Amino acid sequence: MRISEKLKNLLTAAGVLAFLVFNSALCIYLGNLQEYTFRLGQLLAILVPVCLGIWGSVLCVSLLPLLADRFLKKDLSQFAAALLWGIVFCVWVQGSFLLWPISGEKLHSFSTQPLFGILELAVYALIFTCVFRFRPHLLQKPMTLAGVIIFSQILVLLPLFSKYGPEKLSRQSHPTPDELFQVSDQENIIFIAVDSLEYDYFQKTCAGAEKELAPILKDFECFPRFLSMYPQTFFAFPTLLSGSDLFDRTRTWDVRKNVWNQSEKSFNGYNEAKDKMYEEETCIPGQLVKKGFRNELHSLPNIVLWFCWNEQIIANVGMNGEEAKRLISLSVVSEDILPNALYRISPLLFKTQVFQTLRTAQASAYRAYSGKELYLAQEESGILGEEVLTDGSHAKFSPYDSLFFQPPERAKRIPQPLFKVIHLQGVHDIPVSPELETDHAHAYTSWGRCYFIQGIGNYLEFLKRNGAYDNSWILILGDHGNHLSPVSRQFNPLLLVKRPHSRQDEMTKNENVVLMRDIAPSLLGELGISLSKPYSLWTPTEEQKKEREALWQKFYVENLTQ
Repeated sequence: MRISEKLKNLLTAAGVLAFLVFNSALCIYLGNLQEYTFRLGQLLAILVPVCLGIWGSVLCVSLLPLLADRFLKKDLSQFAAALLWGIVFCVWVQGSFLLWPISGEKLHSFSTQPLFGILELAVYALIFTCVFRFRPHLLQKPMTLAGVIIFSQILVLLPLFSKYGPEKLSRQSHPTPDELFQVSDQENIIFIAVDSLEYDYFQKTCAGAEKELAPILKDFECFPRFLSMYPQTFFAFPTLLSGSDLFDRTRTWDVRKNVWNQSEKSFNGYNEAKDKMYEEETCIPGQLVKKGFRNELHSLPNIVLWFCWNEQIIANVGMNGEEAKRLISLSVVSEDILPNALYRISPLLFKTQVFQTLRTAQASAYRAYSGKELYLAQEESGILGEEVLTDGSHAKFSPYDSLFFQPPERAKRIPQPLFKVIHLQGVHDIPVSPELETDHAHAYTSWGRCYFIQGIGNYLEFLKRNGAYDNSWILILGDHGNHLSPVSRQFNPLLLVKRPHSRQDEMTKNENVVLMRDIAPSLLGELGISLSKPYSLWTPTEEQKKEREALWQKFYVENLTQ
């Protein structure tokens, strides 16, 4: 083949490669959109730079004789092979990123069609066959090469006519039932934190189920003026566990607006502030470790992953350091490296079933390495599950919390005292809008009855059955109100407290204003831990009362009409 013919073929291949590169960039862009709805002008705006890029690439390649005259006089098979591999790589990138966006959270619904999975394998086989078997002659048959490329591009672009489906790739790590339901023979401090559970919703739930709820909650004390000044889990949890007022002093919310819409402005310095909070003397996990407690944090929706690793380790100080390293390493390999690699190779070939094998392998490796069981559960498709209530009606709940709804008959017992936080997805996804409250009153409260009767109620019965109820502090609380509620309700979650060895005929109410940061020092004081700035939910000083009344007025009363 003469130099001019070789150069012509190289220019052709380079032009095709440039087209594929720009088309790949287009696929990555389209693959990360939620909708494929383009006007003609938008399509032209995309195609013009693509065409300019192709022309520019061909022009650059045409300058190769001037820059590499000696190279062009030699055999060009290696250069041709490199171009072919570049084409293969572009086709792979197109299929991979278009069907599975960069975020990796959702699969394109197109990838659920087995027919196109077979087509993808066919085009891969055809391209690789061309590269390996016909590499010396492929550039001499431009029509064959063009046919392969056109076929691959048709396959890649077909998903543009479909939409995203609900399939997800995120994994959830849940505790084993033994870990979640284990109790102490000595003393238990149990926080049941139900996401987005506001006091107003609790009242409406009680109004529809007095007979069922009264015996469940009769030993509790209710604090109807419980104030959470930062309706975000990642602000509420550190404040709850540390008892620090740092977020109270550093976060300035516009109480006239929905706090959810202000959260992005409040992330600056969050991690540094949180680390300082856990160094304070009111930090519950830190103080209880000194008293010989085992600390456990079970976040069933895995929102603990929003926090830094040091917070998770602080909350789970009962976990051995080497054990934690093994678990983290295995999680990274089995939940990130292997799935990402397999899905990037072929999103159609390696569907979500691959995670079942990876989870089994991880659990087996962890068991062999540490001698302990590890339970991993993948997030189910969709948000809601369904539970049949005692009255025969149905209530929806988050599948994250399914494990909490199924306490065993007998508990695993440990000799040391236990501090346990159980964080539930709860009513976070319930649409507690005024319209639903008015038009679907039964559905509006059935979710709450499901949680309190068959969720929390069954858990309390489990504690009684295993002799771990009387000797326990039990706090049922929300971290914040629902973001679809009026602003005032967002600041007023639920707080119920049962003290050890406290039995009464009915639930009582305490009208003191309580802040999220008041819980930690109050509890530590009740346990006999001396603090430099003590506080008590039951006996606050007059100065403390005035401060909290002012905050209640600002965050709750002034927002009642919004």
